Amino acid sequence: MKKLVWMVIPLYLSMSVAGEKQSFEEAYSKIKKSMYKKVLKKTTVKDLESIKKPSILGSVDTSVYAKNIVLSSDNTVAFIADSRSGLQIADIKDAKKAKIISSVATADSALDLVLSNDNETVFIADQDAGVQIVDVSDIENPNIIASIPTLGSAKSIAISKDNNSIFVADDSYGIQVINVSDIYYPKIIAHLNISGVAEDIALSDDGRFAYIANGIEGVRVVDIQNPSSPRVIAILDMPSHAVGVTLSKDNRRLFVANYEEGVQIVDVHYAYAPKIITSIKTPSHALSVTLLDNGKQALIADEKAGMQIVDISNIHNPKITAKLDTKSQAQSITLTDDNKKVLIADGWSGIHIADISALDKLF
Repeated sequence: MKKLVWMVIPLYLSMSVAGEKQSFEEAYSKIKKSMYKKVLKKTTVKDLESIKKPSILGSVDTSVYAKNIVLSSDNTVAFIADSRSGLQIADIKDAKKAKIISSVATADSALDLVLSNDNETVFIADQDAGVQIVDVSDIENPNIIASIPTLGSAKSIAISKDNNSIFVADDSYGIQVINVSDIYYPKIIAHLNISGVAEDIALSDDGRFAYIANGIEGVRVVDIQNPSSPRVIAILDMPSHAVGVTLSKDNRRLFVANYEEGVQIVDVHYAYAPKIITSIKTPSHALSVTLLDNGKQALIADEKAGMQIVDISNIHNPKITAKLDTKSQAQSITLTDDNKKVLIADGWSGIHIADISALDKLF
């Protein structure tokens, strides 16, 4: 199609609209739309559904209840926060033959996790046991090398780009900031007390701000430019219970998983004055949001309704376009670097690896 477009563009450029020459962009857009119309005339509804619908390639049973997943940099190993069973490590090179290769028990319940840049250390939010630090340099023999209790119940965890600091959403005890420049001797360097409960945390790419899902208190924006002295700079009310936060690639939009009220899309280009743009109502309970790199689609872990796929190309009018039913309760979704597959932490059903490569075909 691209070759044909380039052949006919000169003809469109030579045409005039209201007596003026068309730009390259206008010509390209008109040709593209014209061609797609011809293609779609020959495309059945069944064809379109098959293009949009993701499919499960393989699954891995975990010991208890899969909450969150992080991938190795080469996307061949999945590290799974599996609640009461701790950390499970799976070989996912072949999705159809994915399997658990090792595990390590943690003191309480592994709810969330992050991986260091060198892929050798996993930091786990381990509920009432605080943070567990696991050496995974040998993925077949992981071992806990350090732990640090937090004041509350560690629910979610984020790591700074330089890997020197981790930020913990610590339930009713707000945010804990831990220096992990020496992974064997982690140290709490700051505690930010907030009302309500801290459920989830996301950091801006420039390291200036943290966004907190603050339960019934909504969303809080925290200045973390000095990690040892974080401070709240903005509060935004939500219609329900904010349990998950995800930043867009350009850091201008915040997607808030708002449980029974679906997802709220928030303008945070000026962090000091966030404002809700629009909402996405989901069938069940929205727990987390994952964004494709193209900026056109969002994937929502919608508990009993599985994975909901949302067209966000028009940010003011998002629409659910497809879904993938899962066996249990979709908790979170992790995207591979090429955006062709996702791993779904599905509670009692472990994890599912799904092919989403067709989602981009109509855009």
